[in-house]
Amino acid sequence: MLSFVLKYLPADNSVDIVSRSPFSSASKFSYTLVKGRYNLTFIKGAPEKILPFCTTYYDENLQIKDLKQHDLKMTTQSLSQKAIRLLAVAISETPVNPAGNFRDLRLLGIFGIQDAIRPNAASGVSYVMSAEYRSS
Repeated sequence: MLSFVLKYLPADNSVDIVSRSPFSSASKFSYTLVKGRYNLTFIKGAPEKILPFCTTYYDENLQIKDLKQHDLKMTTQSLSQKAIRLLAVAISETPVNPAGNFRDLRLLGIFGIQDAIRPNAASGVSYVMSAEYRSS
């Protein structure tokens, strides 16, 4: 995601990646610490790992607003019930370490990812549920 964003920054906004931690299923997040005109840590991961530490967000006019956790929880639960996998993206003005010592995160967004059902999925499920599969 950072690579995607960097190409849209003006040329005078050079950014150096200072450190990063890749996503792991144990930590449920990844981060990239950048230094330059802005010194920020970009964090992405499981909503249950990231959202409890988000205190603000940007509105549609890029104004910083207080985040209402209750409204956010209702929305994420609704999406999860529709089999949509969620990914929270936030920034921090303070460094994050691999243990994930988060505080005062600013939510940038929540991405929903829905896997399309393949046309041959029904036959695969039928086969697994069949007596022929269970007896092998």
